[in-house]
Amino acid sequence: MSDKVFCGECGTVVPAASKFCTSCGSKQEPIAPAATEPTPPTVGLFKDPHATPTPTTPPPPAASPPPSPGPSAADAARQAAQRIDQLNPGASDLTSQLATQLKTPAVTVAGIVALYGLAASLVVAIIVAVLTPGLGDGVPSALSFAALDESRVSLGEILRLTVAETLARPDFPGRDSVTYLPMIFTIVPIGAIAFGMRREGARLADVDVRTRFATSLLVVVPFVCLLLLVALLGKADVEGQDIAFKYGSVILAGTLIAACGALVGTWLSLRDTAPETLSGLLPPVAVKVLQAVRQPLRTGVIAVVLSGLLLTFYAEVQIIRGQESVKTQRSTVAAVVETPLFAPEFGLTVISLGTIGTAKDAVFVPSDDAIEKGDAAKLTEDHRIFDYSGPLSIIAFLPILVLTVGIPLLLALYGGFATARAVGAPSPGLGAAWGALVGVVWSLSFVLLRSLNAFTGATVSGDSLFVSSLLFGAIVGAIGGFLATQQQTAASPPGVAPRV
Repeated sequence: MSDKVFCGECGTVVPAASKFCTSCGSKQEPIAPAATEPTPPTVGLFKDPHATPTPTTPPPPAASPPPSPGPSAADAARQAAQRIDQLNPGASDLTSQLATQLKTPAVTVAGIVALYGLAASLVVAIIVAVLTPGLGDGVPSALSFAALDESRVSLGEILRLTVAETLARPDFPGRDSVTYLPMIFTIVPIGAIAFGMRREGARLADVDVRTRFATSLLVVVPFVCLLLLVALLGKADVEGQDIAFKYGSVILAGTLIAACGALVGTWLSLRDTAPETLSGLLPPVAVKVLQAVRQPLRTGVIAVVLSGLLLTFYAEVQIIRGQESVKTQRSTVAAVVETPLFAPEFGLTVISLGTIGTAKDAVFVPSDDAIEKGDAAKLTEDHRIFDYSGPLSIIAFLPILVLTVGIPLLLALYGGFATARAVGAPSPGLGAAWGALVGVVWSLSFVLLRSLNAFTGATVSGDSLFVSSLLFGAIVGAIGGFLATQQQTAASPPGVAPRV
């Protein structure tokens, strides 16, 4: 232990036992001896009368600890899954699987393409609603059924027209047997979905071809859901009655429209980017069947179009001549513009008459004078093409008879001929059998088209259309198939007997 200390006034080292400082003479307080050799104190520990005081800087405040981070998104999702598992064990696995599937390219493409179809239908609906007035003053437009009794464009009318482009049936008294719009408007959603699938198909480039066609059908789900939502929003109340669509019809029509557009768009996308993948898509048997069915389908479509144009031309002439029974309270301009839109509906009715079937209502409307005299009374019930010989003049009836029967006759004959040649029928018997396929394809396709559109249902019987097109197409098509093989038989080398 040291026996020296520092003076408290001047800092001089003095003996620990001294009572006064030997340098300044100040009295010393008893201080415990230092454990080690004394170290001169810093300036701040003693008073120096000649020293300049140095300002002291307070130490910086201690930094506050950072706030603890909150739970991350992963932690929140984990906690939510734990809560779900507590309520229903295993439900969190299903939730995570659904969340994963919703992020796949197939689901993303389906949602985007469904919006393509709905957006295009909505735009066309706005155009139709603006161009066609409501039903306040008679029936100024054949496309204004969705306007109900409104004299101006409304959101409800636009939404109803959007759904009507799929040929969904309305659900209210007096109009449950018709559709709002003609069949030709289905081109809008089908074309938009096909365009969207073709444009967005690059997202599915890594998917197998068959799987790609299958996954393209996923667009049905969002498209039908959107249609149902639009149909629900377009619901109206008129005189205490709910004006809406049959939701089952909306689902069926939306499914057919979306499926057709998705398959066509996928095929176009593959044809543009990888045409080689389409060669082995179907087995050989299916390819041969499609080759055989293609010609009857093509000729059937042409028959409907030409027959529809025939009746359209006749109706346009009658409208221009000022016949009121054809204009149906519309202006001449509106009737002339709108009548061609119903050509597919007209075509199916004329096909039924041309294949010696029946129609429920007069399609080749007689003159106003003939109607007033009662000559056209029998045309208001089931009638055939020959029943027009009385109400129509001979000059008008003969061209109508020749064209109405001649169009399906020539096309069925060519369809049977082309079918037998396409499959390479080796004998007249097989050629006639393949040619008769025209009747089967025509009857099924015509009845399907008739069931989709209620306008045609009001003018032609489905049973009559099926039976007449089946028998007419089969007989005439068999003759065409027989002629195709007769040409091959005549061209066979001498000494080779044709197969029978």
